[in-house]
Amino acid sequence: MTGTGGGVGRATVRAFAARGDKVALPARGREGLAAAADEVERAGGEALVVTVEVSDAKAVDDAARGRDFGAHGRFDG
Repeated sequence: MTGTGGGVGRATVRAFAARGDKVALPARGREGLAAAADEVERAGGEALVVTVEVSDAKAVDDAARGRDFGAHGRFDG
């Protein structure tokens, strides 16, 4: 899910985490998502921060089919 650094995206990730879901947090840089990943873990979920250029559809598609997400389980996209 993109946009997890704040706002609606962050709230949505918290809701998934409360269900115990595993969530991928894609972003250009990891540093901005540390707080979101911590919130996910505290809420009972599992977070995977993935560095990817989120404005590049092919890069996101490649990441979704690559080992970053694959090691985390099935991609429900």
